[in-house]
Amino acid sequence: MRVAGSIEARLKQARTRLPGPEGNRDYVQVCRPTCKRSKARRAGSEGPFRRLREGVDDKKSDLAQKLAALQDASDKGATALQELKDAHKA
Repeated sequence: MRVAGSIEARLKQARTRLPGPEGNRDYVQVCRPTCKRSKARRAGSEGPFRRLREGVDDKKSDLAQKLAALQDASDKGATALQELKDAHKA
């Protein structure tokens, strides 16, 4: 019985600490400027990340083109080597 009474007393204390609707409204008003600054910071930090992403994409595209050129050169070299081998056999 003492435990139940203790729990009820603690719940009653907690309920008196909770803000009502006006307390929530005040809390939102206090937090709103911080939230706006946070959004502004996030928007301001998007530029460098966007540039970084674009730079990575450009580098990836450049590397893909170089790899394609190397693959083409390798294929041409293999074809020329095969022609030389065929000419040597004949």
